[in-house]
This record gives sequence, structure tokens and C-alpha cells, in this order.
Amino acid sequence: MTKPTLHVTTPMYYVNDIAHIGHAYTTIAGDVLCRYRRMTGYDVFYTTGTDEHGQKIAEAAEGRGMTPKQLADTVVTKFVDLWDTLNIDYQSFSRTTDVGHKASVQKEFQSMFDNGDIYLGKYSGYYCVPCESFWTDTQLGEGAVCPSCNRGVKIVEEDSYFFRLSRYQDKLLQHIKDNPSFIQPEARRNEVVSFIESGLNDLSVSRTSFDWGIHVPFDNKHVVYVWLDALSSYITALGYGTSDANFQRYWGNTIHLVGKDILRFHTIYWPAFLMSMGVELPKQVFAHGWWTVEGQKMSKSLGNAINPVELVNDFGADAVRYFLLQTMPFGNDGNFSYEVFISKINHDLSNDYGNLVNRVAQMVHKYFNSVMPHLSTKHSDARENPETYKKLFPLEHHLDELLDQTVRTVDASMDTLSFNEALKAIRAYISATNKYVDAAKPWTVATEGDMDRLGDILNRAMNASLLATRLLSPFMPETADKVFVLLGVENPLLASSEKLKLDMVSGGQKITFNTQLFPKVDAKVFLAKRGATTSTTGNATTGNADVVSTVGIDEFFKTQILAGKIMAATAVPKSSKLLQLSVDFGGAMGTAENATIVAGVKKTYAPEDLVGKTVAFAANIKPTKIMGVLSQGMILAVDNGTRHFVMELDDSVVPGTRIK
Repeated sequence: MTKPTLHVTTPMYYVNDIAHIGHAYTTIAGDVLCRYRRMTGYDVFYTTGTDEHGQKIAEAAEGRGMTPKQLADTVVTKFVDLWDTLNIDYQSFSRTTDVGHKASVQKEFQSMFDNGDIYLGKYSGYYCVPCESFWTDTQLGEGAVCPSCNRGVKIVEEDSYFFRLSRYQDKLLQHIKDNPSFIQPEARRNEVVSFIESGLNDLSVSRTSFDWGIHVPFDNKHVVYVWLDALSSYITALGYGTSDANFQRYWGNTIHLVGKDILRFHTIYWPAFLMSMGVELPKQVFAHGWWTVEGQKMSKSLGNAINPVELVNDFGADAVRYFLLQTMPFGNDGNFSYEVFISKINHDLSNDYGNLVNRVAQMVHKYFNSVMPHLSTKHSDARENPETYKKLFPLEHHLDELLDQTVRTVDASMDTLSFNEALKAIRAYISATNKYVDAAKPWTVATEGDMDRLGDILNRAMNASLLATRLLSPFMPETADKVFVLLGVENPLLASSEKLKLDMVSGGQKITFNTQLFPKVDAKVFLAKRGATTSTTGNATTGNADVVSTVGIDEFFKTQILAGKIMAATAVPKSSKLLQLSVDFGGAMGTAENATIVAGVKKTYAPEDLVGKTVAFAANIKPTKIMGVLSQGMILAVDNGTRHFVMELDDSVVPGTRIK
């Protein structure tokens, strides 16, 4: 059976400077999409590369005392090294200085000229060197600056070949209308339609005022416009014009991932060039947003540019990949914050995912001598009959149903490049698996001596954690490979996302898991080390500490701080901050009933995030009515101004244990 194909591209990154977090963001997104589609049975080709021609490169090289090619070679090495560091699995790294690319671009230019779409004229107008963009009087921003980058423009007057862009105005509009998903997100599509409807002028596609570029095949005085040159990389990377096998195989299902600042080039110029050449248009152009840093525009002048290499050195490649795609919808702008980054590592990756894998592996080690238990005959037989299984094993039945739902949600989210929604669904499945372990109470089953039931629980929990790992593997490939190796599991490609089996392993393999996947990061220590501060007040991070008053030891011990297990949690009606918790203190409060505690942590934790966790409480606080609910204690948590961190305890701590 022939596999469906997919071709994904990043922009051809300009080599006037080193790669930054924006480059990494696009490239990671493309890599995740490609890995996921390979996992679900696609034949995938991933193209990235560099745009190395143009006036900006020539001027940058001259300023550094280098030739343009020397500058390009230096910067390209840094891009390649970064993609290796971030575990980017691409099939083509295309350079516009490649010999094959040059020949193909000249062939394309000749084709458009032969079709009557290119003619010689004289360009007189405004040109932005940093953006390599031509502008009209009406398009310039206030103060006669480039409307894209707000920098000054040059008045240019020179002979130029023009592309008859105006000829394709109606055809472009019709294609966009007939293919609603061609430009995404929808708001970007509307911008492009509005721009086209305002009228398209013919486009200057050659320059004579500098020489660093691909020469027009029939007029050596002219070099091809840098954007026509760079955009052509998407097809020359597949062999168009030289060896067409990959082009024929992959081009028909191509997705371009671009930043919103270069949307016009990819959705107006590029489709028109392709129409002129008689080449099929890409399936989709998806424009993502920009990153700010702590609410400010990222720039070298502000000294706040984020170096992705340093991020990986500090937190690891998988944490960087996870954060960038989980934090915001792919089409929106996002804000980079070290505090939020660290909270994602500590909460999502350490507390939730890492804790799940660790706790199950440790119990398999403790109760089964590190050998994965098989399902009992009773459990295996029951699974053959859904109604029997639901009746005899309701917890496991619910977990299996949730897996099916999770897979469908992830697949639908990846179809629309909603990476954050896919990760949200996977996180919910991880949370549900942690709750399954809490509800099944394997530690209690072990004390009762029911080894069949204990094996069933740990088998199902281990398989669930492995399946969560499989779904996370496109986002965090290094972590997934580590988990599969340590847990003695092969990492087979799946034939289809709809065929994700309920079990990855039946049992019997040796587990050698002895590592913490994501050690918690001390935000205060990290930020102090890098000389950073955060937006919070008090003594948490800024150094403007509140004055700490002292109390006697006897006075301190009047407060009883107890370990409590949260058995249930609900939102307090009409409150945006409060959750009502039902807490088991193991009888330490003088009653077998659970205590009711109101906690102001709703801005960080959904009710389901807390159920099953053992945390610290001040238990002998005088009961107080809060929003109509009688609260019998206080949860202990850190409030850093952005979110809360409840003081979690290991699951082995018995409810009611006093903390001193």
C-alpha cells in the first residue's frame, strides 16, 4: 500500500546573523509535525535551509571584512549545529548558493520570461534593504519608513525586469476562495485577501546595483530578486529542474511554515510565480506569530534576545521544544518568560509526566523485582467483553476509553497545527493516569497480598505511561527514546494513529529505570545565577525582601503542619481564585471525615490537577467562612505573582503525618 506523502518547509533563513529563538520555534514546529506524521504512516520530507544572496548579505559581509560566501558559510555552520542540538530531523538543508539551485532558478526565470510574464523596465521607488522589499508611496509607514520593520528606505532608480503580478490578481483571489485552508490562520488569510483586493502592481524581480546573487540567464548585468531566488528553494530542494523524482513524489502535499512578517511573499508572490511556471501550488501556508521577552520586543539593542543554544544548555532540548509549542497557539504571538518556562518544567514535566513514569517504575521494582508484570487471566479474559470489563474493572475501562479519545484529539489537533491543544490532551491523559494510580491504590493492594490485582494495576499504569510517552515522542524525542530504552520497550512506528494499541507491552521485560527525567529547577537559584530578575515582588526573586520577623520555637510549633491527601476538588461558585478541597488527614484531625479547605490557587490549578496529590496544610487554623464555605485549614503554597506552587509531598507520606 502506498503511503500518503507530506512535504514540510521552514523559511530559508537569512544568514546576516546567527539563529535566534524565532528560527528555533518554526523549525521545531516543522520537526514535530514531520515526526508525528511519520509515526502515523506518512512518507515525509522536511526541508529547511538558508537564503544567502542579496544586498543585505553583501553589506553585512563588507562590514565584517569578509566575502558574502565566507559570511554565509560561517553562519550556516551555526544553523546546522543548532538543528543538531535541537534534534531536528530534516531531509534537505537547501542553500541558495548551491550550484543545482542556481541552475534551477535560472531555468524558472527563463520559463516566466518565455511565458510573457517578465519584461524589462525601469524601477523608481522605495526599497527596504533589511526586508529586501519594494514599496510604493501609499504603502510606506508614517515618516516614510518600511511598513514591515519601521526602518528607513532607500530611493532606488535602476533598470529592472518586472514580473506581471497584476495579471494574477483575480486568479490568486479565486484560488484562496476555492481553498479556504490555503492560508492559515483565518485572520492572516483575511489580511492577504484585503491586500490583493487593494490592487497588485507588477513586481521588480531583478537588481543591477550590486552583484551578489544569481544572474538573469539572458542578461548578466542583472541579478535575480532575492525573494524569487529564496522562494524557489522549496522546489529546488526536491530536485525541480534537475532531478524531478522527489518533486513529483512530495510537492503535491506541501505545507510552508512561516513567520507572519513574510506572509505576503509566500501567499502572493510565490503562488503567482508558480502559476506562471505551470507548477501546482502548495497545499498550505501557515503563518505563526512572534515572540516577545517578558512583554518586550526581542532585540539585540535591548539585550533581551534569547539564545536557543543557551536554553538547551540550561534546560535540555526537549524542555525547550515542549515549552515553545505548549505555551501558545501556533498562530498567535507569545511571550517568553523564564519564570513560566521553569514552572512548565517543574509542573508539567517533573510533577506530572516524570512523576508518573518514576512512581510506576519504582513500584514495579519494589513489588516485582523490576520485571513488568503480566495481566492476570481474570483481567485478560474480561477485556474480551467490553461490558464485563466495564463492570469488573471500571477504572481501567475508563482509562482505555480516555486513550481512544486522546488519540483522536491529538490527531485532529495536529491536522490544524494546534500543537498546544495536542499537548493539552496528552497532559490530561497523563493526569488521568496519575489519578488512576491514586484511585487503584497499589500500595494498599500490596499490603493485602493480592499480587494478581497489583500486577494488573502496574501493568495498566506502565502501559499508559508508555503510550503517553509515544504520543509525546514527536515533541520530546530524546526523552521518549530514553524512557523506552530504560523500560525495555522497542519504539516501533505505528501504522496509523487510529491503530494505537491499548498495550505497548504485555509484560515480562526487565526495567532498569533509575533516573529522574526532569529534575526540578529552583527558579530563584537559576535567575540569580544568570543575573536576572522577575516581575514578582517580595523576597522570592527581586531582592527587595520583606522584613522577616522572628518567632520563638514554641510559638512556631503551635501551628500544626500536616500531610493531607486531596480526595476531591471543585471550583467555588462565583470565585475566580478559589477551589474547595476535600482533604484526608488520616484521622489526625480527631475525626475520620475529610476536612474541607478553601484554597486560593485556582489561577494555577484546575480542580482535577490537585486530586490525588499529597500536600502540606496548616491544619489547626481556626475554621473560617470563605465565600460561604467553612474552611478548616490552609494549603501551603508559594505565590510568585504569576502562579502558585503547592508544597507537594511524596506519595509514600501517610496522610496526617506531621511536618516539622
